[in-house]
Amino acid sequence: MIEDKELAQLFKAESEEHLARLDDGLLRLEKTPADQPLLEQVFREAHSLKGAARMLGLSKIETGAHGLETILNTARKGEATLTPEAIERMTVVLGELRKLVQEALTGEPAGTKITDLLHELQSPAVSPSVPP
Repeated sequence: MIEDKELAQLFKAESEEHLARLDDGLLRLEKTPADQPLLEQVFREAHSLKGAARMLGLSKIETGAHGLETILNTARKGEATLTPEAIERMTVVLGELRKLVQEALTGEPAGTKITDLLHELQSPAVSPSVPP
């Protein structure tokens, strides 16, 4: 739990912004999974959330955001293409991240299975890109 009230408020506002942008970006990626500027934007949101969580020692949030960041990085580098299943799994991870943010703010256990979800996320979540 974040003990400092001011830091907690700042993290709440910042994480809500990042999560909303991630949510919006994933919805848009469902329609255009190879949209490079969009992949960059969504990747940056995951990266920023990870950094904010790391600064406050929120390792579960950091780990979850890092999992999203890894998948998005693979897609933005053109090493793989996001599949609908990957985007669906990332959306589920976002829901768990929201619960973890609440846990960090309130101290109430979130009861998430973020580790299991990240394990699933790493299983064929993207299709390897095949050069033409």
